[in-house]
Amino acid sequence: MSNIIKRDSPASLGPHTGPHAGYFGSDPSEERLEARLFIHRLFRRKYQILAFILAALIPTAIFTFLATPLYRSYALIQINPDPVKVLPFTEIADLTNATPYYEVYMKTQEQVLRGQTLNARVRQRLKSEKDSDPIRSEIPYLYKRYGVRRIENSQLFEISYLSPVPEVAANVVNIYAEEYIKELFQSRQDTRQKARKLLEKELQGIESQVEASEKELVQYARKNKITGGEPGKPDLVEQKLAILATQLADIEAELAGAESRVESIKKASVDNFPDKFMTPGLSTLNGKILELEHDLTSLRTTYGENWPAVVQKRNEIDLVRRQFKREKSIVLAQALDQAQLDLRTVERRHQLISISMNEQQKLLDRYRNASIQYNILRREVETNQNLYEGLLERLRQTSVTAGLEFGNIHIVEPGNASKKPYSPKIIWNLGLGGLAGLALGICFALIMDFWDNSISTLEEVEQLAHLPALGAIPRIKTIKGKIAAGSESSKSSIPGTMLSIREQHKNKATLETYLSPEAAEGIRTVCASILLSKSDHPPRIIMVTSATPAEGKSTILNYLGRAFAENGSKTLFVESDMRKPALSETLGIGTEGGLSLYLSGHVNPLPKIHSTANPNLFAISAGPKPPNPVNLLNSEKLDALLNNMSYSYQFILLDAPPVLAVADARVLCSKVDGIILVVRAGRTPRNLIRRAWNLIEASGGNILGIVLNEATRTGSESSYYSYYYQ
Repeated sequence: MSNIIKRDSPASLGPHTGPHAGYFGSDPSEERLEARLFIHRLFRRKYQILAFILAALIPTAIFTFLATPLYRSYALIQINPDPVKVLPFTEIADLTNATPYYEVYMKTQEQVLRGQTLNARVRQRLKSEKDSDPIRSEIPYLYKRYGVRRIENSQLFEISYLSPVPEVAANVVNIYAEEYIKELFQSRQDTRQKARKLLEKELQGIESQVEASEKELVQYARKNKITGGEPGKPDLVEQKLAILATQLADIEAELAGAESRVESIKKASVDNFPDKFMTPGLSTLNGKILELEHDLTSLRTTYGENWPAVVQKRNEIDLVRRQFKREKSIVLAQALDQAQLDLRTVERRHQLISISMNEQQKLLDRYRNASIQYNILRREVETNQNLYEGLLERLRQTSVTAGLEFGNIHIVEPGNASKKPYSPKIIWNLGLGGLAGLALGICFALIMDFWDNSISTLEEVEQLAHLPALGAIPRIKTIKGKIAAGSESSKSSIPGTMLSIREQHKNKATLETYLSPEAAEGIRTVCASILLSKSDHPPRIIMVTSATPAEGKSTILNYLGRAFAENGSKTLFVESDMRKPALSETLGIGTEGGLSLYLSGHVNPLPKIHSTANPNLFAISAGPKPPNPVNLLNSEKLDALLNNMSYSYQFILLDAPPVLAVADARVLCSKVDGIILVVRAGRTPRNLIRRAWNLIEASGGNILGIVLNEATRTGSESSYYSYYYQ
């Protein structure tokens, strides 16, 4: 029978692998789940966080409400950049870098407002007040309560002061403004006095330099015979040198022409006679030659070459040609002589002009050298005169601008007494203290959660073991105001919280009779999860165990049996924890005819089955404590007992010892249809849960799921449950 109702292998209890596995596995709500887990972990330690908040708020509130109220008064000062300049000219840096200069000036004034010098002036002024004046009491706090703030993108500075008396704060801030203006005025007065002394000293030195330079200039002009002409007008020496330069250029052109003519005549000959040398005599001889040649041609045509007249005419032509060549030679010789004569004449003139020009150039060089030094001396005189006049003008301006000191600084808004205290800021201080306490509390909660290796939520259970979480049993007060902790540590109080067997028979008690509605509903949820774990063949022989002692497994088993019996299912308790039996004491059935006696052979044919308050609920006690519980549980008599009881009872619940404490539970793993592992929230370490789970699987057990005991519901879950349950 037991083989027929066995559940599937543990592999079937793994993660969901159905057609919608991808959808549920990759749901983006997992990130929201992590956020909810994080919030839940913080909510678990809400009392510790609240303690930190109160620890920060209470001292803050005490300090805030006991602190002396301070009133703030402020004044606005406008500062226009107006640097003190000794010289009248403007530097290049002021023209090309005006913005940086402005920023430097404003930052400088800000440091002056914050400086110790101004603070010392105000302190000295307050000391001069009467002893009875309350303003004297502010002397020790001047630097601490005084503040300066520059208003961005403006020429305004805000100076402020804090004081327990509003009128004193206004008076002190006005004194700061007045002393700042006086300090700046005095600083400029000192600068002006130093400038006047410096200018007067410089004027005396420059005046003597002007006199010395003028005297030196006059002496040099007399020594070098320099008459001061107008600047830019050419001198007589320069004019003469210019004329000689023009003549030299002309004679050089004539010299080149003469040389060219000589060369051209030298290249000419009788055969290559230039036409420009033709004379009338040469022209006549040339015409006569042409005429004789014409006659010779006529005679040749008529008489031939050997005719005497032809021979005679030929001789005449030769005679005239020789005469023509002699005449050409004579003309060329005469032309060459004339050209050479002209060349020598031009060369002589060129030589004379060159000599004259060299002498004039030397004279001009000496004059120019003298003029350079003269101009240097003259410029020195002019520079000294201009510097002297400039310093003298600046000295006059320094005396005139003495009454214009307040033109660039003035008070825009004087300080007024404030009616509203500036500090302490109650809301701000309390809010800051609360935030600090909250931050410390959250940090503490996160650190504690980091070191906490236990499980507190069903989501953590599923993430750890990849097994279904059958349900969570909250730690809730019973209807009589007592705690139904559900742990073995509180088992002694359980009987007192339950009604007697007779009363339960009489009143037909349900789970709500002795448990709060939330706890009863949690037990029913676990029962439903067990029944739905496999709808066709739900597990019937179920073992309830835990990883370590004091997890509440016996109490959970007791309530599960009552829930099954209340639903009409005939249920049997088998107290298989023979070392520390708790169920029999809770039910008040004693040890008569217990399981240990049956397995050891002292009771036959079956152990004694005790009735309970519910007619559908029965129990077999553990009996006396045996010396060898493992051997008894490993016997075939237990298999036969469970097989036999499965015909009479729909559900058989075994109360097994903790898995990690003793080996009893591992022996029972293969004898049941399913195993429920009870985990105490916030106590059982994860590694022990994982180890217990591995041991159960290694022993051939079929884990149905995990029940989280003493789980804490969030406020929203509790309110939803209460609303729907009612």
